[in-house]
Amino acid sequence: MAGQLSNRALVLEAIRTHAPISRIELAQLTGLTAATITNIVRPLLSDGLVTEVGHSESTGGKRRTLLEINHEARYALGVQFGRGSIAIALSNLWGAVVGRSRSRSPATTDPNDMVARMAAAANDLVDSLGIDQSALVGAGVAAPGPLDHKLGALGAARNLPGWHGFPLREQFSRAAGVPTTLHHDAIAAAAGEAWSGAARSSKSLAVVYMDVGIGAGLILNGIPVAGSSGNAGEFGHLVVDSGGPICRCGGRGCLEAVAGPHAVESAFEALTGRRQSFSRIGTAALAEEPTSLSLMRRSAEAMSVAVLSVANVLDIDQVILAGPGFGDIASLYVQTIAARLDEEFATRDSHGIRVGISLNMRDAAAVGASVLALRAHLS
Repeated sequence: MAGQLSNRALVLEAIRTHAPISRIELAQLTGLTAATITNIVRPLLSDGLVTEVGHSESTGGKRRTLLEINHEARYALGVQFGRGSIAIALSNLWGAVVGRSRSRSPATTDPNDMVARMAAAANDLVDSLGIDQSALVGAGVAAPGPLDHKLGALGAARNLPGWHGFPLREQFSRAAGVPTTLHHDAIAAAAGEAWSGAARSSKSLAVVYMDVGIGAGLILNGIPVAGSSGNAGEFGHLVVDSGGPICRCGGRGCLEAVAGPHAVESAFEALTGRRQSFSRIGTAALAEEPTSLSLMRRSAEAMSVAVLSVANVLDIDQVILAGPGFGDIASLYVQTIAARLDEEFATRDSHGIRVGISLNMRDAAAVGASVLALRAHLS
């Protein structure tokens, strides 16, 4: 999805989003010739990816045969992992999630053990749903960036010690027995939102994804922004306080260092002398415990500053929050970001910006990774 779709994928996407649709309508919609449409549709029918589902109403001439996606023809897995958890999603050719699972894993698990757990969880989900292995075309693994896409490995995995350079794509493919693609978790989450329909009408989408770190997936005119190395979206390293704390990346005042889960946990401990998880601090903030609420508001304000910068540069029209890091406190971030955009977005007189929460909040990257694996196969 990083570039333009192939003609085959373009036709499949048109059928998926506009079915039932005739070949003539496909040609009009895609700009391809009628002969090209015929040559693309014929093997799609023989492969079982598309079915004929009747005819259009007569307009005086020959009734047109209508086409529709065979949503049970192909499936793909999506795998999302972070420090301490694994999420699996299985999507069909419509892009609909037909099964999902989520499990805890030891935070200290080494890469080989984690991959074995991920593959076992993925295969258990497929087996539990009775999906024929021949219909499973691949898997997408969503991981925190930066990533080395040539090697299929994690780059400087600052939030996952021991993973730097680990050949994740190859090892998961071998363990699970399916072709595997590797994706930045924030970009995967954004792709899932765009494919699922939750953000289909958006021309310029930003999905802010928070787990241990913070990223942002960007979709512009239906195409994910990958960047020159496939690592666009390191949103957590936008500087929001030039005099702020040193970040793990070596910079100063990065959003992650000021407002990320680890920063909030450290600030809470400094103020109270007690260690507490970001999730529990968020729960206490919802109950209006003063220290917790103050820290969460500070985090949300810093994030709103970063979102405003991205919105002004890219003329964003929709912002979606996703990822297990937000937890129950996501509504505070939505309110804070929306308020700042309403007041300070440079082109607010031209259009507003919708701000909301993903319907797949905790496994958005897994859902998106399954979508990207499907599209890689179909392209």
